[in-house]
Amino acid sequence: MDKPTKKAEKKFQKYLGFYAGKEVTKTLPSYRSPKFLDSNHYTRAGNFIVLYPDLDYYLLYPDEKEKIFKHHALQPYLYLLEKQYPQ
Repeated sequence: MDKPTKKAEKKFQKYLGFYAGKEVTKTLPSYRSPKFLDSNHYTRAGNFIVLYPDLDYYLLYPDEKEKIFKHHALQPYLYLLEKQYPQ
């Protein structure tokens, strides 16, 4: 039973730690990745709420190679949330 858990742990560290850390370093050169704990305490929790971008979204928030986290800021999320779940 432990093998799938260990395999998932290694993949999380590889992709969400090492590879994501390399991308952050491109934008923030002074960033240093921490030593990762051998644990699954950092897994996703809860239900997914998928916010689908459309053409209007990409006109307002176009992709920019030098701003890799642009789409993960509060304003883009709020824009899509209000558009897909109007009050």
